[in-house]
Amino acid sequence: MKPLVIKLGSALLSDTAGQFDEAVLEPLAQAVAQRWEEGQPSLVVSSGAVALGRPMLRGSGGAALVRKQASAAVGQARLMSRYREAFEVYGLQPAQVLLTPSDIQDRGRYLQACGVLRLLLQSGIVPVINENDVVSDEALRFGDNDRLAVEVAAMVEAGQLILMTVEDGVYDADPRTNSEAQRLHRLETISEELIAAMGPPGALGCGGMGSKLRSARRAQEQGIEVIIASGRLPDNWTAVMSGSAFGTVIPAQGRQRPARRDWIANTLEPAGALRVDAGAQQALETGGASLLAVGLAGVEGDFRRGDSVVLKGPASELELGRGLIRLDRGALDELLRQGECTDQILIHRDDLVMRNR
Repeated sequence: MKPLVIKLGSALLSDTAGQFDEAVLEPLAQAVAQRWEEGQPSLVVSSGAVALGRPMLRGSGGAALVRKQASAAVGQARLMSRYREAFEVYGLQPAQVLLTPSDIQDRGRYLQACGVLRLLLQSGIVPVINENDVVSDEALRFGDNDRLAVEVAAMVEAGQLILMTVEDGVYDADPRTNSEAQRLHRLETISEELIAAMGPPGALGCGGMGSKLRSARRAQEQGIEVIIASGRLPDNWTAVMSGSAFGTVIPAQGRQRPARRDWIANTLEPAGALRVDAGAQQALETGGASLLAVGLAGVEGDFRRGDSVVLKGPASELELGRGLIRLDRGALDELLRQGECTDQILIHRDDLVMRNR
């Protein structure tokens, strides 16, 4: 049976004063134990470390980012202690796994993390995963655990991802501002218009419903079913144990790409952009060609060999695709200055994902 990933958000794990609220951990542990009993390995993506660690810091000094990182350093140990206590009741052993975007974007580290997660599951151990806030910086971080949860679900080839929050599903409008908003029991297609209608995150959350929908759409493309629901309703945890439908169900679509190509298309953060001419655009979109230097019309960004870059057409800012560049920016500039070797491959077709294919 394919694994199950359950994500607990910041708002769900916080009370009205912003302090850590562990009430949800008992039904979570019971539900995870039931899924394991029925042969479905389960993982947890959990926020909560910063909220647990913040009260332990003395004084008011330090920059905001440093205080957050220090809070996470203290809070991670406390968070895992809470999980260990909750899971021990059901004979389960949790394991702490901390990830950063750098771990996901480096192919070697990504595969290593995949191997660790799979070995833990094979050993009957429950991975409890969080962003490594102690070393993540503001410029390169997941930002919210919705995105992290999808990355984890893709890494273990999960069959289902459950995003537990404080809202009992997805509504057709923001229920905080529209009293006539209706909950959607099933959502086949996630449009940009629906995402925009969700409004900003709540006071205690990081991503909000819009972030969950973007993540759910990515999971759909990976062949993963998503459920968005409230973790504060006991009936929802009963439904997790029984495998019944609850909240808003977002069904999986057929997997669009192999895992490596999806990693190129959706996981890597582009370090620059290449603008191609009309001939190159046609060859890339219809012929499955590699990108040659002769088809280059412009270069943006400071990238290194192996970085992800975006491809754009000759007269548009729309993204045509993404690929792994074979030259550093400096080497590419030198090649263009020389005007030679114009048939040199800049992005091989095996390292290129076009949006129309």
